[in-house]
Amino acid sequence: MTHRRGLRLAVLRETARTRLWPVPVAGVVLAVLAGLVLPELDARLDDHLPGPLADAVFGGGAGAARTVLDAVASSLITVTSLTFSLTVVTLQLASSQFSPRLLRTFTQDRFVHTTLAVFLATFTYALTVLRTVRSPSDDASGLASAAVVPRVSVTVAFLLAVASVVCLVLFLAHLAREIRVETMLARVQAEACRTADLLYPSDGTVEATPPEVEVVVPAVAVPLAAARSGFLCFVDEEALLEVTTATGLTVVVDRHPGTSVVAGTPVAWCWSATGGEPPREGLDRVREVVADAVVVGPEPTQAQVLRLVVRRPGVPALLDLAVAQPARYGAADPVLLTRVAALLGEVAWCTGRPPVLHAVGA
Repeated sequence: MTHRRGLRLAVLRETARTRLWPVPVAGVVLAVLAGLVLPELDARLDDHLPGPLADAVFGGGAGAARTVLDAVASSLITVTSLTFSLTVVTLQLASSQFSPRLLRTFTQDRFVHTTLAVFLATFTYALTVLRTVRSPSDDASGLASAAVVPRVSVTVAFLLAVASVVCLVLFLAHLAREIRVETMLARVQAEACRTADLLYPSDGTVEATPPEVEVVVPAVAVPLAAARSGFLCFVDEEALLEVTTATGLTVVVDRHPGTSVVAGTPVAWCWSATGGEPPREGLDRVREVVADAVVVGPEPTQAQVLRLVVRRPGVPALLDLAVAQPARYGAADPVLLTRVAALLGEVAWCTGRPPVLHAVGA
């Protein structure tokens, strides 16, 4: 159950991390709230500010306050557009020169999220405060009235503009570092290690070297189709095992993590342990679990009666995926082949497990 909760939490975190909009939208909402609250506090505290603080805040009139806020708003929307442009160019360079799969490392970059949030929040805050600035000539009734200049709010807008300039400089330096090969390789390695820890945990919840289980899918098996197109990330093997045990069905999930699936095509097969067609009720329960499946779990799971088989690539398949294409297309390059051989030696040395040694050929 702990492993199951960890998988679901990891999926939720990954969903939040790979979206570009949540942090900027949160910044905009907070900026609107601050732009509404601070001018109200200004109206109550303006005459009660201590001397040093009163000298430090904005001291101009309504016209000067409008000029400052207008300059902050117009400049920040330009800087935001520049930031988006730089991000898109960086994504294009990374995808064309290295791999389109590296796009995820940029879309989940917290530095990019935070920078965009600061820029958009500053722009929104300046516009929100600008609407509260009033001069005597702005009174629609034609009667003379006192000017309204939220001095603290204008000062906060100025400080946010300075912070945005600092963020822009840091953002440019961050992008220059992120497109370096060693940086991208380090991030890919860290993400691969996190994925391996989820799918191949070392806490005993998944057997490291389970026995091979050969299962022949009978002709009466019912295909369980994917509800939508995309990539398979995980299967909730605990829920599936509970359902198959309760209904007396056998399920084989023959897709593994990272596999592209098309809506309407089978990702699993289900049949009754008696060899006949599965009952309607049990089939509906299994379909519900498979349709909600997001992560593929452990290797073939066995109870007293085989109920669930979840196929997943083993060590040979993973090594082949990593080195087959580079070795094939670089067969004429001795430097590349030497590095591939060294890579296999490093894998064998660091692991030392018999299945890995056998797959490497050591």
